[in-house]
This record gives sequence, structure tokens and C-alpha cells, in this order.
Amino acid sequence: MDVMTALLTRPAPARLSGPAPGDGELRYLLKGAAAACGEGPHPWHWILDSTGDTPGGGAAAGGPLRAVLVLVPARAPHLSDGERTRRVYTALNALELLLHARGYASSWQPADLATRTASARSLPELGSGESLLGLLTIGRPDSPQALVRRPLADIADLVSRRAAPVAGAAAR
Repeated sequence: MDVMTALLTRPAPARLSGPAPGDGELRYLLKGAAAACGEGPHPWHWILDSTGDTPGGGAAAGGPLRAVLVLVPARAPHLSDGERTRRVYTALNALELLLHARGYASSWQPADLATRTASARSLPELGSGESLLGLLTIGRPDSPQALVRRPLADIADLVSRRAAPVAGAAAR
């Protein structure tokens, strides 16, 4: 699957079931997502929900996997807040596309939503200086869906072009 197809056909399933990727496949996809951001150190880490994990498997009894994404600024203190944010969300987006390309689906809950839902009961405690970014649930769509290609977005109001400065014009 090429990147444009992955972008335009990634589903947003209402519900996920299993199975999630096994440990080896998930680690491979996480390595690819981290590589999308350039060289480390990377200012985040994933906490994988291990409740009921099966040996070598991704999630309990073939169900979806819960992955908590945590920002850890101390891992990359040389980066600005903006660069850390860019890198972590680049990795998240890359992971979601890699999962889709392999036939999986994912559902992202940002921190403010994750802490208000039932999932908040089992969110991990964070270390000093760490911030919860959100919760990614990984599995398969509850009801298989045909890939539907969304139309390209109209970007007319998202792009503008600055005129080149006129040579010799006096500054006012």
C-alpha cells in the first residue's frame, strides 16, 4: 500500500476487536514509527497494557491492545518544546499508518478524553516531568469495512503565497 492510499483509506472504526499485532510485529512497527522522526533520543515512551497478555502476543485473549503514549522531555532536553511535540505526533501518525497498511486499525484518545473515560481507571502513574499524551487502542475493526478512499481535501483556504519583495523598494 502506498503512502497516499494509506492516508486516504485509514478507517476510523467506532469499535475495535482483536487481534492486535504480536509483540515482534508491534516492536517492528514501533521502530519504524520512531525512525520517521529522525535520530533519537526520542522524547516519549509507550506503556503497553499487559493485562492478560499471552506469551508472544499483543493483547489479552486476542483482543485489542491499549498503548499509553507518554511525553518524557528529559529524554531529549536539547530539543525545544515545539520540536518534541512535532516528533512525538509524527511517530504517532506514522504508527497509525503502519498499522493500517498491515490490516490493523487504531483509535486515538487524547489525554483529556482518556482521563474522562472508563479507561482512566487503569492509566499508569507517571514519573516526574512526564505527561500523558493519550491512549492508542490497536486491533481490528469490529465490523470489517471495505477500504473507502476519501477525496483529497480542498486546500484553497489553507495555503497562501507571499509576493516576492520588489527589488529596490524603500522600506517604510
